[in-house]
Amino acid sequence: LRTYSLARREADVAIRPGLRPTEADVVGRKLVALRTAAYASPTYFADGRKRPRRLADLRKHEMIAFGEGHRASAGFRDRIGDARIVLRTNSMTGQAIAARAGLGIALLPCFMGDHDPALERLFSTSRRGDDVAHLWLLIHADLRQTARVRAFVDFLTEAIQADRASWEGRR
Repeated sequence: LRTYSLARREADVAIRPGLRPTEADVVGRKLVALRTAAYASPTYFADGRKRPRRLADLRKHEMIAFGEGHRASAGFRDRIGDARIVLRTNSMTGQAIAARAGLGIALLPCFMGDHDPALERLFSTSRRGDDVAHLWLLIHADLRQTARVRAFVDFLTEAIQADRASWEGRR
């Protein structure tokens, strides 16, 4: 997975999850908050495991996580403590597939987990306050008034915000 640089003109528009972007000569629009939750397959609990209700409960469970070098892995261990990580992958889709197979619990964005009928949302893991991740629509500052870019930005903004409840985890 590669992040293209708007500043180096490798792309005209980018959609990125995370905190406020800091790339030079890039302007952004915060589209929606991205909420996350813990998800697992009902088969994961088939042997009588107790369903966790909060992050601290994950210490007693098997977890599916990002790889060590992935930016999302920073702070993950702080959130889940000494839970056993049974699989690492740098793909959210890979994490969802592993959770669907009953390998463990994955922390996924709600727009993904809530729409997977094979997964059960256990509890929200989103933080409150300034450190909440958002979906950002970014463009190089020189292109913000270009008609084709403006048309695309307006279309995409409207499409994403029309499904705001899904992105923000409000089923």
